[in-house]
Amino acid sequence: MSDRLPLDQRFILQAHRYANEWGTCPRAKVGAIVVLDGQQVAYGYNGAPPKMPHCTAVGCIIKNGHCIRAIHAESNALWFAGQERTQGATLYATHFPCWECCKLIVRADIRRVVYDIEYRVDDEAMQMLRLAGLDVRRVEK
Repeated sequence: MSDRLPLDQRFILQAHRYANEWGTCPRAKVGAIVVLDGQQVAYGYNGAPPKMPHCTAVGCIIKNGHCIRAIHAESNALWFAGQERTQGATLYATHFPCWECCKLIVRADIRRVVYDIEYRVDDEAMQMLRLAGLDVRRVEK
């Protein structure tokens, strides 16, 4: 018997590490990883766009209860991966993705989403992911 963690748990821990070490929005430190064929191909975390100040430096911009200064972790991870490396991949995220990120996940042809924290789980976003044929699950602990 192996002492190694199952892949889902290992990649969720890595997503948490990116969130905690790199995330720059104090409202929600979120990390995400795109994994294809058992290999990490991209990662992302909540942070400002390139050449823009981070929330930790100048504060959040709040609209409708959300920080709009930061790009979401899932969006950053998908952008870094590029579609050739997302098709059929799994996206691991510390938090359940928001509606906008769910649309990007479907567009990127991700096949599976594994998340840890049930933060603002939107029933319609979950339904969209499942209608698109994605396997969506919370990581087993």
